[in-house]
Amino acid sequence: MEKLKLGKDFRVRTLPRNAFLPMLESLILNSVRYDTPPCQICVFQKFLAACPALFSLELAGVTWDMWRWGGVISSPSLTVLWIVKDIYIPLVDFTTLSFETPMLELLYYRDFVPQTYGVVNFDYLHTAQLSLHLRENQAFDATRFIEALGNVKTLNLWSADTLRVRES
Repeated sequence: MEKLKLGKDFRVRTLPRNAFLPMLESLILNSVRYDTPPCQICVFQKFLAACPALFSLELAGVTWDMWRWGGVISSPSLTVLWIVKDIYIPLVDFTTLSFETPMLELLYYRDFVPQTYGVVNFDYLHTAQLSLHLRENQAFDATRFIEALGNVKTLNLWSADTLRVRES
């Protein structure tokens, strides 16, 4: 299987220990939620690790402020990443997001800004399309994220909040 699409409101709590998708190149997750049980390895990270050939990941309808996960998108082979989040849940603070994606070339990122960014590895990022949004009176630190955009050749900023994030 080279392409996998998981549809609306799919919820992942566990994966088999031997989960391995060596041929998967493209993964589309539409409104999929990951709920890692306490004291276990993050299910989302385990899923990405089971896909060593993954080059394209699309996260649509993301509600990771409702996920129980580690806040890390990690894949050594990923070259294309789409993140689309349109719904803000005001009762839940999304604190940290990390991108451990050293081979990433294209980033489309439409989301609400977390309080901070952890590791941000965009060594080969060529094109970034950003539409970032701030919550009312939000305190945030986007320094690592902005610094990681230093090698980008094409940068598209699609919202006024994105400019505020860039100036932080």
